[in-house]
This record gives sequence, C-alpha cells and structure tokens, in this order.
Amino acid sequence: VSFTSNSINNPATFKAMDCLSDEAKKADLIRCNPPFHQNNTIGTQIALKMFHQAKLHLTAQGELRVVGNRHLNYQVPLKRLFKEVTVLASNKKFDVYLAHD
Repeated sequence: VSFTSNSINNPATFKAMDCLSDEAKKADLIRCNPPFHQNNTIGTQIALKMFHQAKLHLTAQGELRVVGNRHLNYQVPLKRLFKEVTVLASNKKFDVYLAHD
C-alpha cells in the first residue's frame, strides 16, 4: 500500500511494508510505533528489527523517532545502535525517543 500527499508544503509518501526490508532509499526521518506482541507472543524482536533497519536507511543527518510502551525501555537497544538517544516525552504508559548519529 502506498499513498502520496502533494497537498502540503513538503510532499510525503507513506508505505506499508515489512519494516524496511523492501526499501532501497535513504530517509531523513523515520517514525515508528513498533508492536510488542504478535499473535500470542510478547517480545521486542520486531522493534529491534525495525530499529536496525532504520539505522541502515537513515541519511547522515537523519533521525528516528519512536513511540513505545514505557515498560519496554527501548532506550537501551537504541543506544546500542545510535550515538545520540533522547527521551522527548514520557508519561506513565509511553516514552517518545529521538535517535540519531
């Protein structure tokens, strides 16, 4: 599924795919809210795959923004991949991270 919007100042394209496995282009900004459950399995393997692929697909000045359930503490795996990881916002349920090199 692909959708392009030209009605805003900066046109954007949205695609649904298996993480970034089908994408060859680089991106300045990647946003994600990774799932932590698949069927009856709870884990972070999908999120970790998404973070790794985001790192490979970001431009040199690009950034990854992640919304995640707070109890999953995504800051730890993000810090393994990126030079800078900042918590932009937080409440009792969610954290919002900014990660970049």
